[in-house]
Formats: sequence, C-alpha cells, structure tokens
Amino acid sequence: MKLQIVAAVPLLIFTTTDLCAQSAAPADSQFVAEAAVRSRLKSDLRNLVVAQEAYFANHSSYAASLEALSKYRPSAGSQIRLVLTRENSWAATANDAATTGRSCTIWINVDNEQHRPRTRKEIRVGREGEPVCDGDSAESR
Repeated sequence: MKLQIVAAVPLLIFTTTDLCAQSAAPADSQFVAEAAVRSRLKSDLRNLVVAQEAYFANHSSYAASLEALSKYRPSAGSQIRLVLTRENSWAATANDAATTGRSCTIWINVDNEQHRPRTRKEIRVGREGEPVCDGDSAESR
C-alpha cells in the first residue's frame, strides 16, 4: 500500500508542474512579443535621431516633418509622429499599429519640461536623446 502512495505522489507533482509550465507559456510569449515591439520602436526612434542630426548638419535646423527626412523609413508596423518641431529642437512619439495604449517617446533640446513628450500609458519622460517606452523595466531606463 505504501508503494502505491509513493508512486502516485511523483505523478501528481509531474502533472502539477506540467500544468504550471503550460499556463506560463502564453504570458512569456506575450512578454517577449511586447519586448520585441518596444525594441523595434526604440530602434526607429534612434534612427530618427540620426536622420534629424544629418538634416540639421545640412540645413542648420531640424526637419519639421518626416517627409523632409528623405532617407528615414520607420519599420513596418511602426507609427512615428513628430509632436514638436522647432528650428533647434524636436520631439517624437512612436507606437505599434497593432498595439493600443502603449507608446515610446524621444526628444532633443526641448528645454521646457512641460513640452517634453510623455508615454501614453505610464506617463514617462525619458532623458534627452534616449527613447523611453511604456513597459520598460527600471534597469532599461
């Protein structure tokens, strides 16, 4: 009789562990997918900085529209908007076309804190020239 109970316990533990692993998989894949979107949006914003600086070098001012940045192309699915444009400063937001409620932001030379863009969900403001996104961990800020 004891042998049967001992044999049943490992089976029960295996089943519970297996169920936990299965229920955790969708959450992990969603986390990975969200991290990939944030990474893509940040890359697009960093590329925007490069494009704006190249434009500034040639025109002594920043571009007032994305169309003026002839070589800048955001990734498929990325929606990038210049939300503040001045001769010597600019700010932009980014979000994924398929994801609602979250965004990323970046700004250059925006002296007034009130004019710096904030992320949509967590209302974050990044440091100058560094993209910040909703969902970023404390280590990545």
